[in-house]
Amino acid sequence: MLGWTDPADREIRMLAAIIVGHVASNINLSQFPGALQSIGSLLDPRDDLSFYDQDDQHDHDKGMGRCQLLVQGLLVIERLTCDHNNCILICRDHCLLSHIRYAIRLRKKVTFPDMCPVWPEMLKGSLRAMAYLIAGVTEVELETLESIFNELPLGMIMGHKRFPDIMIPTIALYANLLYYRDTTFPSEHFFETMLPVFLSCTDIEQGEEITSVWTKVGVLAGASLAKLLLKSEDSVSRDDIMKGEQVFDGLTKLLTAPNTTIREIAAEILQHVYFHDYTHRLSLTEKLVAELFRTNSQMGTQAQSGALAITVEAEHDGVKQFLGDNAQTSSLNRLEHEEQSNYTELQTTLLHVLASTTEHGTDCLANVIQKIAPGDGLSRFVGMLKSLVEKHSRVVTEDGLIIIKATAWLIMWMLRRSEFVQEIRQQKIVEALPEATKIVSRTSLTKKKQPASDLDIWKLLGYNIYYKRFASNIRLSSRLSSLVEDAQDELVRQQEVTVQVE
Repeated sequence: MLGWTDPADREIRMLAAIIVGHVASNINLSQFPGALQSIGSLLDPRDDLSFYDQDDQHDHDKGMGRCQLLVQGLLVIERLTCDHNNCILICRDHCLLSHIRYAIRLRKKVTFPDMCPVWPEMLKGSLRAMAYLIAGVTEVELETLESIFNELPLGMIMGHKRFPDIMIPTIALYANLLYYRDTTFPSEHFFETMLPVFLSCTDIEQGEEITSVWTKVGVLAGASLAKLLLKSEDSVSRDDIMKGEQVFDGLTKLLTAPNTTIREIAAEILQHVYFHDYTHRLSLTEKLVAELFRTNSQMGTQAQSGALAITVEAEHDGVKQFLGDNAQTSSLNRLEHEEQSNYTELQTTLLHVLASTTEHGTDCLANVIQKIAPGDGLSRFVGMLKSLVEKHSRVVTEDGLIIIKATAWLIMWMLRRSEFVQEIRQQKIVEALPEATKIVSRTSLTKKKQPASDLDIWKLLGYNIYYKRFASNIRLSSRLSSLVEDAQDELVRQQEVTVQVE
């Protein structure tokens, strides 16, 4: 039915295409000989000359236009890319690849006043299908990649502000092409274009789903940069683009942005570009330590105020009575819980980045603590770390586990500096870590459920699951027990060094 080209059969053909679209993500094309050719026929509009007639476009009201059938065919291709082997088969079919990219090539001939109303959907479907294909398979011939790249000028990204949902797959496709053929295609202009878009993501609220198209554009811009930098962070040309003070300040500002996803992407980019530079590392460490002190203080203040009973003062017969307002108490407790959760998520990012910067040298942390809190600063800082471990050991959450891991990782590096060792010993924070490990091992941890609207962004970039938190940090993906053992071993080593010196 998919291959029935008679216009009289278009309705049944469309219904068949819709049914195939529903099951396409579970189809293995190798088990259905000829299926790819039938599906590919949906993308070749030459079987209906009315497609090219601007005056006869195209029975849209009934949903049976040839252009709408092409859009449905692109959706089928997109869903077929869920299977890696399907991606390989599609990429080997040069004729089919040409049909998938038809709308991308057609854009040069389309003028906005005269274009078919379905054309934006055709272009979006073409871009999405190609983005998924390039993300899902590395066996694409270089000649084919170059052909796709040449059809996709960088100006196309920002040139479709009228259709921001077209910008999303365009960014993803461009980033995937650069990722797999990094040395072949120039990427400087892509970085220059994407940076301002991502740096503008300062107002996305905490807990906000990435649903609006402009929010997706900003998040995808940052995620694309992080992905490309993860592969080759030593590029001189990128360093020149990224290392401007304005860019550094913008990324540092995003570390405390309301939205967790934005913070984590900013952390990834900062790590790839700035951690090897002492001046930037010192500036970043100062902000991180100051924010940790601030958030910890505010969390403590909220906890104390939350412990007070909420009462309503009333007078009856001249006698004051204090009546608990259960509804008000419940509402305030819920707000306090949300605030505490927001602070915890922020501290997760701050501690992760601080541990990463300290791995490149402990001198920044020592200088910053002395500057921010001279005198008892080190004692307060280590005490804060210990309190975080103890707090998140009592009620284990996904963020809490990362905080404990990052703390263990940070302590291990701090133990390599003599002035930190004595304070860590006195406060016995290393001794608190094994207890946390025991509690975590007995706890069933429920991971956060990510909205489907968020998931789509990461899949366009080739992530099969939600964007891996702190993707470049292997240490945070380690078991907590392994990190704790490293900290314990380092403490023992420092004790042996002390004995030898004495």
